[in-house]
Amino acid sequence: MSEKTVFISYRRDTAAGKLFARLLEEKLTSRGYDVFLDVDSLDSGSWADQIRTQVPTRSHFLLVLTPGALDRCGDEGDWVRQEYQLAVRHGRNIVPVREESVDLGKAKESCPETMADLFDLQIA
Repeated sequence: MSEKTVFISYRRDTAAGKLFARLLEEKLTSRGYDVFLDVDSLDSGSWADQIRTQVPTRSHFLLVLTPGALDRCGDEGDWVRQEYQLAVRHGRNIVPVREESVDLGKAKESCPETMADLFDLQIA
């Protein structure tokens, strides 16, 4: 597995999430990283299967924390939650990346217990 492979997880239905994820992708790509960002990287076929395949094969898992990014993670079917749990299960290097307006206290409150260890990690 290449050290310079990254999966970016973000809340897709917010403008902040999409913009921040895109900026991260551009910066990492310009520095030689192979980045998986769903809107650019998905091929034809089942998008869910591709996500489930990509998370375990990428060395680094970036979880983009924008306002409201964790609000729906209490739902077991939520994709941000599923991607995070898959990264944990496969021992990926998980890096939470906070957009500056995010209140980490509020984010921690809205985060389900199954993802609470996210806040034990160094947040970039």
